[in-house]
Amino acid sequence: MRAIRSYVLPIALAAALLTATPCMAQTAPTIIESEGEASIAVVPDEVGFRLERRFSGPTLTDALKQVRAFERAIAQGATDIELTVTRQEPARMNVGQRPIGLNAYVELWVPASTKNRSTSDADALIEIAERVRKLGVTVSADVRFGGYGVLDREPVEQDAVARAAENALYLADAAGELAQRHVVDVERLTIVATTWEGVGPTVDGNMPVPAEVVCRARIRIAYRYESGGARR
Repeated sequence: MRAIRSYVLPIALAAALLTATPCMAQTAPTIIESEGEASIAVVPDEVGFRLERRFSGPTLTDALKQVRAFERAIAQGATDIELTVTRQEPARMNVGQRPIGLNAYVELWVPASTKNRSTSDADALIEIAERVRKLGVTVSADVRFGGYGVLDREPVEQDAVARAAENALYLADAAGELAQRHVVDVERLTIVATTWEGVGPTVDGNMPVPAEVVCRARIRIAYRYESGGARR
């Protein structure tokens, strides 16, 4: 979850709010806050896998050398089976003293689609998972689902915030009608949270198919009200 941030309302959105609310004669303004939420489902750009394996040796240095060879074997194995890799993260390790060894895993990220456009999203993900499973067999590693990735999150988050603002305005209008007041301006907009669901690894290590990735936004807007009839 992101920290609370205050933003100046985007010009286009502010204009839409204000043009929908003609200004009336100035009276004593009232500040009322309204919250709005919205969610947007998106198709992920990539899918990640964790290739896990334990290494041991007379010393930790010997085990580390095996881990480095493991990293190289994964990269070469992906090339051999023509698996497109968007990124391969360096191995992460837990040190075991008794017996001496390293529990290591490498995160491998690949496009969450295939070149065959006639293949459905679910079929494409299953095909990708099968190819990574075969890679795991080649390098003697256990394979677990590492999560889904959205490469450019900002436009999706902005869209979710804009929709949440629309929902907040709807609630503000309803409150204004009850109080016989109308919105005349936006005092401030605060993004309470933007969260992503479905992007991290699952508890059981299995891959959800089809992918379910959702961006959720919750915002708080302070509106200035003035006495008068309902907005037109």
